[in-house]
Formats: sequence, structure tokens, C-alpha cells
Amino acid sequence: MSSIVPKTSVAVRAEPEAAHEIDVLHPFDLVLPPVARGAFFGFRWSVMEVSLESGRTQVQGRHVELVDGRLRTETFEGEFGPQAFGEAVREAQQRLVAQCAALMNPWAWLLPAARKPADD
Repeated sequence: MSSIVPKTSVAVRAEPEAAHEIDVLHPFDLVLPPVARGAFFGFRWSVMEVSLESGRTQVQGRHVELVDGRLRTETFEGEFGPQAFGEAVREAQQRLVAQCAALMNPWAWLLPAARKPADD
């Protein structure tokens, strides 16, 4: 989270309560569900498709949620330059490798490369 504090001038003074926090989310970040407000059942579902067609990155997405008994659906489409597809693929691969490394790290001591060579 980042704090945004407005600039002050001589005539106007900002009070400490004037700072606002803004959540900046990345598309691949894990979003934790908020605390239930009395609803018996709720869900969130989202999907995003990124493809490269004729030199342009096509993005299509859909988000559906049922919160407090209200169903809300959002869809979007967008187009970016070809470099956006490469960046998205590279970031997805980095996140996958990091998750695999975190999962396999406790078992690393079993691998031969992790053992120290015995002094003869």
C-alpha cells in the first residue's frame, strides 16, 4: 500500500487525516476475500485471456461475484502493443518458477547437489 499525501501551500494546510491510502493491485496478485457481512453464501470468479494476434496483444476478461446477495458481472476487452504479451508471459513464468521453488525448497536437502562433498 502506498500513502498519498497532498502537497500543501502557504494558504492551505493539510491535516494528518488528509492522507489517503490507495491499494494498487497487480492482475496476478492474490486477493483475500473480505470479512463476511452477514451473507450466507458468496463467491468471486474471474478469468483473463491474453493472446497475440496480428502483432497486437488482445486482452479479454470477465469477473463475476456474489456478495451480500447481489450478483455483479463485469467484462472487458483491450488491446496493447506486442511487448505487453511478452511481459505478461515472462512475469507468469517467473511467478510459476517462484511458486515451484517455494514448494520444492523443503525437499532440496534430498537432492545430490544439495549435499556437501565428504572430505576423503
